[in-house]
Amino acid sequence: MVFNFKVEITPPMIKAAWVTIIISARSLFFWILCRVGLVFLQSFRFAPIRWFARGYISVIRGTPYFSNCYLVFLLGGA
Repeated sequence: MVFNFKVEITPPMIKAAWVTIIISARSLFFWILCRVGLVFLQSFRFAPIRWFARGYISVIRGTPYFSNCYLVFLLGGA
């Protein structure tokens, strides 16, 4: 009986693990691109662009990484 349960639950667990890996990879790639862009924006001479980049960075630093991952998941759809 326990063995049958393990056989039944294994495919959904493998699928869930794969979805987790995909979500993590997408969010990591997206946030790396955002961070590179923000570093680039901080070097602008136009002050409002620099202020935006610095403000955004200070807000994002205050949020947990997985909250940002969840946000990317919601906006990107998976």
